[in-house]
Order: sequence, then structure tokens, then C-alpha cells
Amino acid sequence: MDAGTLVLVNPRASGIRQGGRPCADLDRVCREAGARLLYPNGLEALRAALEEHLLGVEDTGRGCVFLVGGDGTHHHGLTALHWVLRGRPWPRIGLIPAGTVNTTARLWGNGGEPAVVLRRLLASDVTETRPSLRVAEEGGEEHVGFIWGAGLVSRFFERYNQTEGGLLPASVLALRIALGALAGTPLARSVLASSPMRLTLDGQPVSKEYYSLAVTSVHRSVGLGIQVTYRAGEQPDRLHLVASYATPWQLGLQSPRVLLGKPLSRATTVDVLAQEIRVDFLKEGASILDGDWLTARSLTLMVGPSLPAIRGR
Repeated sequence: MDAGTLVLVNPRASGIRQGGRPCADLDRVCREAGARLLYPNGLEALRAALEEHLLGVEDTGRGCVFLVGGDGTHHHGLTALHWVLRGRPWPRIGLIPAGTVNTTARLWGNGGEPAVVLRRLLASDVTETRPSLRVAEEGGEEHVGFIWGAGLVSRFFERYNQTEGGLLPASVLALRIALGALAGTPLARSVLASSPMRLTLDGQPVSKEYYSLAVTSVHRSVGLGIQVTYRAGEQPDRLHLVASYATPWQLGLQSPRVLLGKPLSRATTVDVLAQEIRVDFLKEGASILDGDWLTARSLTLMVGPSLPAIRGR
């Protein structure tokens, strides 16, 4: 049995409107290509759609799965695939942007209108291996994604979620925080305040227990041109972790460095490559994976599965 081509669309993504032109365009592209198009509403429906599609498939690596939505849709889709496949070969993967920022889809070279990108990827026979990040909650779920962060990252998303969303509001907010750090504004102080957490790197605990920023990513850029994980991909079996315990003013002074892909000050930063990163929050757990919240008090970050990504011609 051939795994075929499945296109999964998040009906709540900002770039998708049921019954509107984006949906009609996607439907037409899928009909022309003979692809199956589904609109699963929620995580359980997403997992069920993948289970049903791959049920009885002997060679899952022959199929293609396209995920249409934003960063959250993409990591939820990959997480569901990870669970459904249970170690079987991954189908070819295409990430179609239909959210407000679409960081990973853009970094994969898939920027543009959803139907246009889908048509281009459906016509491609070029596959390249892309890295992923695996995040295991203690006693809970495993997630597959790309960018994880806490401290500054999670507080940034608290404020960003109060906007209408999109690249411009995100960029304006980031600029306000960077400049406000130098001026000592209440916004910057609250976003850049230290969070109590304990880090253990490949079994070795780090002595510091307060960090204003902790981030790891399989991409050099985490969006908005911020290249804080500038060593991502340097060693395929290791993740790049950057965790800063600098003051807001010290971080503000260093903000140009992350735009240039330069390291933060070694005097106030844990900057390492590690195979396994354990994070224990000493108060409530609050971290972000690809724009979505994780609330577990303890997490383990590891290199995730290698993804056979479809590359447009």
C-alpha cells in the first residue's frame, strides 16, 4: 500500500479561512495533484487523521505529508507523526506557511501564499535532511519542534500574544524591549527579569540558578533576524544552548551581537553544545516551543529525528 500524499490544514490558522479563497485555492491544487486534503480541528483530530492515513502502510517512507499553518501547527503535526510512526521511516515532509510568523517554513525557503508554496513542493522530487529538536516532559508527552526558549522568550510571547500578530508587531515589540533595556523601562525590566531554573548539561549540573534567557534551536536564527543560536548545526548530534544571567541593561548592550550572529558575553552566559539538556524550573514551568506554551516543571531537550524535507525547485 502506498502512503500517498496527505495535506493537513489547520482551519484556525490566520492565513486560512474556511470557505474563503485560501481554502478554495488549496482544494484546487490538491485535486489537480490527486492529494488528500483534510482540515483536522484540534490535536486529537490531527493525530487521528495521521493514524487513519498511515494505517496498514508498510513503507511509510514512500508518502508525503504537508502541514499547512503556523509554527505551532508545524510542530504539533511533527509531534503527532513522531507518535504515530513509532520508529518507522518518516514520509517526506513539507511545511506550508499559513500563520502569523512561520519561522521554520521561511527558513526552509517556503515563504509565500499557501497554495503557491504547496503547488511548488508537490511538483518537487528534491529532498534534503533537516534537523529537529525533541522535548520530553517529565512523566508526560514528547514533542518534536525546532526552537525552545524560556525567560525572555516566554515573556516576549506573553506580550506578543496581546497584539494582532505578525512580523511587524513582533519586530516592534523586540525593538521596544531592546531599547527599553538601556533606558530601564518597566516593559524591558519585566521581560528581561531573571527566572529561577536549574540546568543540567550531559549529566553535569550548572551552578547558576537564575537566568534572564534560555534558548536552544536547530536554526541559527530564531526569527526576526536574531541569530542567538549561532552554532546550531555545527555538530549534528548536539544542540546549541545559550542561557544568560546578565542584567537587563547588560543584555540591552549586547542586543546588536545577536543580530550579527555573535556570541553574548562569556562572563554572563552559558554557551555550549550538548547532547542532552535538562531544565528544571524552580517555580512554575513556563517555556515556549515554536510559539506554543509548555507548562511542565522539568524538561529534557535532545536532538530530534532527521526530517526528509521537500525542497521546492
